[in-house]
Amino acid sequence: MELELYGADEKFCCKLDQEDALLGSYPVDNGCRIHVIDHSGARLGEYEDVSKVEKYRISQEAYDQRQDSVRSFLKRSKLGRYNEEEQAQREAETTQRLREEQEQASAIPVGSRCEVRVPGQPPRRGTVMYVGTWSPEALCPAWCGRCWGPQCSWRDRHSSRQGQPRVFMAGNWEAEAR
Repeated sequence: MELELYGADEKFCCKLDQEDALLGSYPVDNGCRIHVIDHSGARLGEYEDVSKVEKYRISQEAYDQRQDSVRSFLKRSKLGRYNEEEQAQREAETTQRLREEQEQASAIPVGSRCEVRVPGQPPRRGTVMYVGTWSPEALCPAWCGRCWGPQCSWRDRHSSRQGQPRVFMAGNWEAEAR
């Protein structure tokens, strides 16, 4: 590697080639620039491809045995998922919220008119076509399907596949998570 010193006017001043010399022993002033020339053979972008870098791997059992890890700190301090009381409280809140959502969804009668307001968009009116659960309940336990305007056909409103009403369709149909 070579170091070259350029002045404020971008003219070459000298080479910084003395290994034991301090920077103050060279004529460095405000506005000067040090130019580095790399002769190591490294190509630009050579170390940017992380797939070529060997990664450190440790088994879960070995990581659990370490005392200087984040996981052991969280366990000792009873923080996050290692705090049973907080986890139980969070689970109770989630259960209560799901119960409230299902009660709100069951209060919506099929066939009633609805208005949906989304910030930044004009309100849309439609007819509630489906209220109930959907197969991946872990994602959203209560669903309310609606049809926008009178363009929906009888078939679209009453079609089902294997006992489950269609909640995602092209055209007028949409499904709303409650």
